[in-house]
Amino acid sequence: MALIVSPDGDAPARLLQQTWFSIGEIEAGKKIDYHMHQSHSGAYIFVMEGEVKVDGTILSRRDGMGVYEPAVLSWKH
Repeated sequence: MALIVSPDGDAPARLLQQTWFSIGEIEAGKKIDYHMHQSHSGAYIFVMEGEVKVDGTILSRRDGMGVYEPAVLSWKH
């Protein structure tokens, strides 16, 4: 996963909010763990192409899902 937007200047673009945007491609059969930047934050996952399984839920092309509880998200292609 590549960080492309952050509030602290650690990415190519900066927002004046507590917001982080990452983008990436997951190889088939691989599992990715995504660590939240803050303990009280959430994440929105959007699948552009293919299919992934996020915390037991299967997402397909153009599906999205908001997640608010875990400090670490896991998904698999």
